[in-house]
Amino acid sequence: MKTPQPFFPRTPTTFQGRFPNITTCEIRIEQDRYGNHSRDGKSTIDVYTEKRTLPAQVTCVNRQCNRGGLALEWYLDPIKKDEPYYYQGEFFCNGDEGTPAGRKKGDSCDNQFLVEVRANDPSSYKYQRDTEGL
Repeated sequence: MKTPQPFFPRTPTTFQGRFPNITTCEIRIEQDRYGNHSRDGKSTIDVYTEKRTLPAQVTCVNRQCNRGGLALEWYLDPIKKDEPYYYQGEFFCNGDEGTPAGRKKGDSCDNQFLVEVRANDPSSYKYQRDTEGL
């Protein structure tokens, strides 16, 4: 007898379960390229090289931004198993500078995300840390 399938299939909550096609990856996200939202006037750069530390959503560095950020799954879904993948794009934050509860919607956030994704091709990685000496 067949086991019944749930009407809404469960989606995996771990990175390994959600993106099994990715063996290795390197993701670089640069925000606030001109230093408008930082105290030191520099851009914020995050580099993710391990799958276990990769967040599902990257939060916006603009302190006044609400409901903003960048969902990484949009850029990781097209990756095919064992095929080298490279993607680069620039996106505006989708948040706004209104009230945190959302009653007043303010001006749209002016932060930008520069996303660079490399996967399944360790020879092309630029930002991979050298861990042999550790």
